[in-house]
Amino acid sequence: MILTMDDIPKEILAATRFVAGYAVDTPDWITVKKEILKSIRPALRMSFTTYNPQAGESILNDFEESLIQYWEKLTGYKLIRPC
Repeated sequence: MILTMDDIPKEILAATRFVAGYAVDTPDWITVKKEILKSIRPALRMSFTTYNPQAGESILNDFEESLIQYWEKLTGYKLIRPC
């Protein structure tokens, strides 16, 4: 289930807009995600997925899928998702 912008905390949306201001041409989600995470309070980081070293992958949750869609609307660029 993709979330609406009303479901995403305003601070995370603001951080996403901030990152888009300097990383608009960054092609991959992981890089954008790291930059957003640096820009928000630790308490807000719980909504993001973490890397699973045993499985060797990161699986996106609905929250991240929604942020990726927001990024694409905001910048016009599609992000490369992890495999």
